[in-house]
Order: sequence, then structure tokens, then C-alpha cells
Amino acid sequence: PPSHSTPAEPQPPEKVESWAVSEEEEERELSERWCTTRETQTDMHLAKLQGGLARRYLNWDERCAARADLERAMQEIRRDRVAAAQCETASAVFWAICLAQNQAAKRPSGWVVDSAAAAAAWHMDTMHAQLIHYKGERQATGEKAGNATRVGSSGRGRGRGSVSGYSAAAAMGDASKMRSLRLDSLGDRAARQRKLQCLDKLLRADGGAGLEAPILAMRPPTVQVFEAAGTARAAATSAVGRFFGGKRAREDDEALGEEDD
Repeated sequence: PPSHSTPAEPQPPEKVESWAVSEEEEERELSERWCTTRETQTDMHLAKLQGGLARRYLNWDERCAARADLERAMQEIRRDRVAAAQCETASAVFWAICLAQNQAAKRPSGWVVDSAAAAAAWHMDTMHAQLIHYKGERQATGEKAGNATRVGSSGRGRGRGSVSGYSAAAAMGDASKMRSLRLDSLGDRAARQRKLQCLDKLLRADGGAGLEAPILAMRPPTVQVFEAAGTARAAATSAVGRFFGGKRAREDDEALGEEDD
């Protein structure tokens, strides 16, 4: 008679270690390693937005101010990591984009640009699309064993309370660790709103200033055409020039007439 073998019991699928997990899923306990990585990666992105892209989104002072906001948010996370783990802490690239937008909204003119093209350039998706070209780029940081990170891709960093605190050490070759720039997705509109609210809450802790209203509401910058005002001023200046030029010519003619007499 034909023999019948007992079918093998199904085995659970082999667990595969994934290296493609997002930063949000990586460590929900928000350990010190998570905090250090978040600071480093966000600062690396801010460095790109300050001077590493075709469009320069921030000047140096604005980058420093954004870095100070980052430190304030991280301080609040470290104060209560359990509560922070329940918050939509997003990703480093999301934070960098929002912190950069927030600094632009604090400019004297406000969240205002001079063209539709400039408004489009400040859109989250546009900024993310520019940064994604540098995904995986290896950059030197100020990290050493047991040392918190304080530096971005430009080689200029900051110690606690001082933006340039690490720059001298970096110039002497003190940077000893390399990191690869990572980019996670920004999420859909609803997810982005939750992430913005979390960042705003962290920034407002202990009476700090949160995100500017248009940034928190994800409103695009207002387009104000400054050229029209400039043209009007130029026309007025030209008219004044013609008036005084004509007046001067008439005075010269009268002076010549007096000499003839």
C-alpha cells in the first residue's frame, strides 16, 4: 500500500530584520539614542536648507534660531520621554522643514513672498523633494562616544547654549562619527497636522513660543507683488526729476535773457 507521510506542521515565517523602518517606528520608547539621532538628523537637514541646496531657504542666524527651537523641543522630550512617546514626533526631515518655515514666518514681512514660484518653493512637498536628492549622503557630526551631537553637514555646530560652540573643535578634526542623511515620508495632510500639533506643544512647554499660526495651519505664504510698488515709486521719481529738470531749464533760460539785456 502507498505510504502516507505526515505533512509537516506549518512554521511561522522567518523574522527578517528590516533596515528600512521609518524613524517614527524605530524606537517608540524615545531613548537617549533616539533623542541624539533626532537632534543630529534634524540639524543635518537644517544645514542643507541653510546653504546646501540650489535654493537657500535660511540665512545663518535663522538656522541658529531654528536650532535653538530644536533644542527646546528635545529638552521637553527628555523631561518626560513617556509622555513624548505618545505624541506624533514625526521625523527629522519633517521637523527641519517646519522649523525652517517657522523662521521664515517670523521675518519682518511675515509669511510673505514676492511670487507664486517662491510660494511653491516653500511648500512642504517641494522642500522634501529637494532634500531627498541627498538621502544617504554621509556627513561628519560632532559625535564621540558618550557625547551628544551638536553639528550639521557644514562642519559648523553648536554646544549647549552656543551655536558656534563646536565649530572650533570641528575645524581641528574632532568630528569622529559619520552619519547618513535619512529621509522619511511626510505623511498625508491629517498626519502632518497631528505632527505639527505635537511639535507646537513641545515648543510651547514652559511658556515658549510655539509655531507661527500660518505654519501650524499649513497655510502657504501670501504672495505680495512688490514690483508694482517699485514701479510706482520709479514713475514718481521720474516725474519729480522731469519737474525739477524743467524748472532748472527755465531758470537757465531766464538767466541767459538777463545777460542779453
